[in-house]
Amino acid sequence: MCAYAHPTSRIDEKANLPAGLWLESAATLTIQVQSKYPVLASAAVTGGSLAEGLFGRVVVVTRTEDVTTASIINDFIVACNLEALKINRRTKSARKDALAKYKLSPEERDGVDLDVLTGYQVFDRSARVFFVEGLEEKAIRRLLDVIPGLTAGLVNIRLSPDLKDALKKTSTYLRKRMPADCFECLTKLDQVEKLSCVKV
Repeated sequence: MCAYAHPTSRIDEKANLPAGLWLESAATLTIQVQSKYPVLASAAVTGGSLAEGLFGRVVVVTRTEDVTTASIINDFIVACNLEALKINRRTKSARKDALAKYKLSPEERDGVDLDVLTGYQVFDRSARVFFVEGLEEKAIRRLLDVIPGLTAGLVNIRLSPDLKDALKKTSTYLRKRMPADCFECLTKLDQVEKLSCVKV
């Protein structure tokens, strides 16, 4: 049975919806949008610094055994963020510790010119996927230059069981056992691992 989405005391199957009644009845519509490419911040929000308002993302897929690429990405992110946040420490461990404990101020979180890289990596026994975000024309561009072949740091997410094993399990596809968001995330990760080229 279908009913019109406007106030009425009865359901009349032959009635047409009057023009403009959607506004009068305070009807609402919710739309969820997933952006494939970065969104350009408006000049009003950025205070006119529109050029620095464009954020980008780099997705790097490597084998888990490829510690060289993982080390290059991690070291670059640490160096970039230490410079952007003006953190000075004598030892490497002290610098990493200071970076891990650093909390962005509300101004830093809302700003569009702080040149830090954030993201995470997801890995299992066979593959490692890095998702890194930052200012496209600054740190992201420099990161692309240092990658071979192509929080104020990375969050490491270890998958157990491995992604391929999880996607083979029947329970992964049961709605009562696997939340829709988790299932969507697993399938997208699987698609990312299979990509031969990623557009930035």
